[in-house]
Amino acid sequence: MAGGMVLEQRAAASASTEVATAQPALETRPTTVAQLREAVRTAVALGHHVRAVELDTAEAEPAAHTSGVGIHLGGLRGIVEVDDEARTATFRSGTTIDQAATYLEGHGYSMVGAPSNPRLTLAAAVATGAHSGAPTDASFSGSIAGIALVTANGDLVRVTSHKFPHLWGAARLNLGAIGIIAEVTVRVRPYQALRVKRVRRDLASLLRELPEAREKVDYYSATWRPGHDGARLTLGWLEDASPAQVAARRTSLTSITAADERKPGLFTRIRAGIRRLVAGSSSRFSERSEGGVLAEGRDVSGAGAGAAYLEYQFPLYRGGLVVEALYELAHGNSAFARASARLGMVARDDVWLSPAYGQDVVTIAIEVPDAASDRNREALAQAEELFIFLGGLPSWAGWNTFNAGEAADVMPRYSDFAHVAHDLDPYGQFGNAQTARVVH
Repeated sequence: MAGGMVLEQRAAASASTEVATAQPALETRPTTVAQLREAVRTAVALGHHVRAVELDTAEAEPAAHTSGVGIHLGGLRGIVEVDDEARTATFRSGTTIDQAATYLEGHGYSMVGAPSNPRLTLAAAVATGAHSGAPTDASFSGSIAGIALVTANGDLVRVTSHKFPHLWGAARLNLGAIGIIAEVTVRVRPYQALRVKRVRRDLASLLRELPEAREKVDYYSATWRPGHDGARLTLGWLEDASPAQVAARRTSLTSITAADERKPGLFTRIRAGIRRLVAGSSSRFSERSEGGVLAEGRDVSGAGAGAAYLEYQFPLYRGGLVVEALYELAHGNSAFARASARLGMVARDDVWLSPAYGQDVVTIAIEVPDAASDRNREALAQAEELFIFLGGLPSWAGWNTFNAGEAADVMPRYSDFAHVAHDLDPYGQFGNAQTARVVH
């Protein structure tokens, strides 16, 4: 009997997961950790490649490396526990950033380092090192307190800085190369609302004021058109929320996820725009925010739905050089006609594949409406060539073509990560297009 049919029958019988054939891979949607473990164990035993489907969105070649079994983590949602003493909360990995933040805010907390994109699952946010807009927060991978991985033999391995510490540097940002994430333990802090202000700046002034801004604001994002000199700067300051504000947001995670299922797509984006977490604090806008609330929410959220973006990170001192070089590249260049640029800051961390490993960084991104048109892809390709030449490292959640040879040359802990990946997955059965390029 064909291996795919065996997998389908075993998954249906033992894990009660939904398995279907699709172009030409099999896909499954576990709703419990036990089902996830059985699905991984079965697939690996039959010699299939295994990948988390949520990580496909980060690939520059989404059609590549999709044979085998794709595991949808969207059914693996919910709160496991909140530890008030340790200031942590553990969620199942398919919970989205917005769902987790909404639940926590109702209990007086917000996530540390919560990424700007509310639609990301916690698994995708950790595995790709997504980040917030808070200049003094590390990436989400650098901010979490623990992670539970399902390994190739179906074991559930809980990794923290004290438990399996030799895996800690690799597990937090693993690109899907060493296992499937089952649970994520996030750090939390008291909930605060965010007061936002927008100003116009020319690029020279913006760059001159960057060090001061990093010390004085809780949220920072600058956007502009590549090849143009004017930028729109969004600044934010955290303010303590009243008990009434917290109580008004109190709800269950079940009701949050049920609402998402009833009204997906536009409703989710509108709710995220009006009430959602803001990068870096997982806070929502204060009722005192000025201007259009929906527009503010979308701006602070980062890339819009359907957009494609390339982001590289650089040491803080190199930010001015990169912005000037990007201006020269894009000025009068038709490839950048529909592109926008975005600048932010991320604090240093100790995650081995992180572009912010050991240093505070400035992030510079190019966003296009989509990556399907030749012109838009040309803009991304030209920008990436420039960014690599100037010593940048990729944000793995975005479009990139960075490869293993380049990583080995410039990432000081790349070889350590590669050794862990090989130890946990010696036959390369976990992976996607990005890991095929960067790891295996």
